[in-house]
Amino acid sequence: MSGSLYTLPPYSKPQITLSQTPSPVCEDSYSPDALIADVELIVSKLPRNSVTAAAHHLQALLGEYNQQHSIDPLVPTHIVSGNDRNSVDYVFVLVDPVVT
Repeated sequence: MSGSLYTLPPYSKPQITLSQTPSPVCEDSYSPDALIADVELIVSKLPRNSVTAAAHHLQALLGEYNQQHSIDPLVPTHIVSGNDRNSVDYVFVLVDPVVT
């Protein structure tokens, strides 16, 4: 080693060029004493043939799972398309407010 210290370059914010759809979570939809609140899952790599293809595909998969596991079904969810104008391969999955 040469004895000189390495100094890090100055910090700069990353330049992210992808547009991000805002989260569909509505703060007013949950009560303060809810067991589950503000939990959001983003599922990607879904079909994007149309604006609603990803949401319909995941709904079908979850429905099939619940039929096969009727004794222990998944918690009811609310699935929202990742973008309501463009076809994207992801959706937001929220716990249904009825459960909370």
